[in-house]
Amino acid sequence: MSDRPWGRLAARLTLLKLRRSPAILAVSLTLPALTAFVWIKASYGAGLRTFLFLLPHAFLFATQNMFKGEAAGGALENVLFAGGGFRRYFLWKNAVLALAGSGYGVFVYATLRAAGPSLPERGTEGLYGLAASLIAGV
Repeated sequence: MSDRPWGRLAARLTLLKLRRSPAILAVSLTLPALTAFVWIKASYGAGLRTFLFLLPHAFLFATQNMFKGEAAGGALENVLFAGGGFRRYFLWKNAVLALAGSGYGVFVYATLRAAGPSLPERGTEGLYGLAASLIAGV
């Protein structure tokens, strides 16, 4: 049981659960919509700050929803996790969630930056904010 490819197993199951979760889909669509709403109503900078503020909360929601579902579904008692394999599985699951969430955050940020105004004072403060949001989320 110890030679099981935990990384591939965790990636496959985690991505499957991410795609099938209506709550995570709702959060992943609401965050850009809320960002666009603030951008339209206030300014581009306010929309960017809103996105960077809410991104770590989206990470938190996704991981909380995922692990709560694992515990409630009784997956820890499954034969798959015999011999302490659930620790390696959850370690890999965290890594997959961090990569998926980071990819989502970078994609939405890049889209927001590409659609935003071309102002010389934009600089790199948005990149620092994205890095801080990703670190806080992961």
